[in-house]
Amino acid sequence: LHGTTELQFFQQEVLGDLIEHDQKSGGQLLATLEAFFAANGNLSKTAEMLFVHRNTLMYRLNRVEALIGRSLDDPETRFDLQLALKMHHVTPRGRGA
Repeated sequence: LHGTTELQFFQQEVLGDLIEHDQKSGGQLLATLEAFFAANGNLSKTAEMLFVHRNTLMYRLNRVEALIGRSLDDPETRFDLQLALKMHHVTPRGRGA
């Protein structure tokens, strides 16, 4: 399925607003999400991994939720985001999202 239109559409639908935000603002929302998932949702551990204050982490995660219009507490949302993040790393730049 690598490079198919369906995967590109899924990735854009799930991560498009976050990618655009990070590109425009030099933000760290994608990196924050990846660390959040790597820490299994543990906020203290995620903040440590990112070398940021817990309040900064909470602000970023709230910003992610606002941009995607979905809650990170929802398992389906987490799954979609994790899958799209994995795809984001293997999608050649210039194609897809």
